[in-house]
Amino acid sequence: MEIEMKWRKPIPLRSGARQGMIYTCEESLLPKPNKAGIYVFARMVHEYVIPLYIGQGGDLKQRIQQQFNNLKLMKGIEKAPPGKRRLMIARVKLRPGQNQDSVLKVAEKACIESALSQGFELLNKQGVKEKVHSIVSHYRYANFRPFPKVMKLKEK
Repeated sequence: MEIEMKWRKPIPLRSGARQGMIYTCEESLLPKPNKAGIYVFARMVHEYVIPLYIGQGGDLKQRIQQQFNNLKLMKGIEKAPPGKRRLMIARVKLRPGQNQDSVLKVAEKACIESALSQGFELLNKQGVKEKVHSIVSHYRYANFRPFPKVMKLKEK
């Protein structure tokens, strides 16, 4: 399956205290209703984007607004290490004959797997960190190298 995602400029998260929430963003920057895609709550440190949570939705605007009301997720984002909080959104372009739900699930899984393989710790659907362990092997003997120098292990 070929999937094309078009990422928009990251949207700054701001305090949602006036609305009784932890975070919110400028509503006019959210996608129009009924637009499908992938979203990432992230933190930025200098020019580096560090994903905290990756999700998908058939109606991104509605799904993101639901997530702003997800106390566990927003607390997890709030407790993450320092960095500017951002929301990243990618529209998924469907090709003829592609099923939207299937495409979104594959795209979300690919983004999650990519982030985990790079060593990022993501907040899972319950707002709990999914640990990633990095194991580095040093070999004394050149002929004995049964494992890669760096291995990543997800802890569920």
